[in-house]
Amino acid sequence: MKELPGIVVIVMIAIACSGRKPESVTTVSSTTGTAVPGPSVKLYQLHGEWHNNVPVTLTDDGSSIVAYPSPTDVRKMEKPVKLKDGWWMDVRMINKNTAFLDMEMKDYGALKQSMSLENMMSHIVSKKPFVRLYDCGVRDKSKDQADEFMKRIDGDKLSGCKCQYGPEKK
Repeated sequence: MKELPGIVVIVMIAIACSGRKPESVTTVSSTTGTAVPGPSVKLYQLHGEWHNNVPVTLTDDGSSIVAYPSPTDVRKMEKPVKLKDGWWMDVRMINKNTAFLDMEMKDYGALKQSMSLENMMSHIVSKKPFVRLYDCGVRDKSKDQADEFMKRIDGDKLSGCKCQYGPEKK
């Protein structure tokens, strides 16, 4: 019986560590390399119309899901902002290993609980959805970054943004 408290602690740690990973509130700045509060702005073009679908993060080899939002998280997520020429601005948990489910955010957000990982894997639309993906650093809520990025896309100037996937736009 002396081992029971130790087993309980181990089980509690395993449960806490095995769940989904929440959206990060700290981002590493693409320009300074230091940790700063707030989500990172991502600019991307997709091979399909999945910008309003639920993002999940896959392992590097795409064999399994390592992070996903809960339906409650999705209800609070900001939708991506349409820029131009197929470009989107997003502050969700998007990275080079992101895939999109075949469910829109509103439908997934209506679920009572998250799907199983196996079920989620069967709902992935594409494991390589991006044409291009850029990390443009921490979001600045004090200005209209969508307008700024549209001008930069027009001028082919995404300097200051780090290319995470696809050919660089110079």
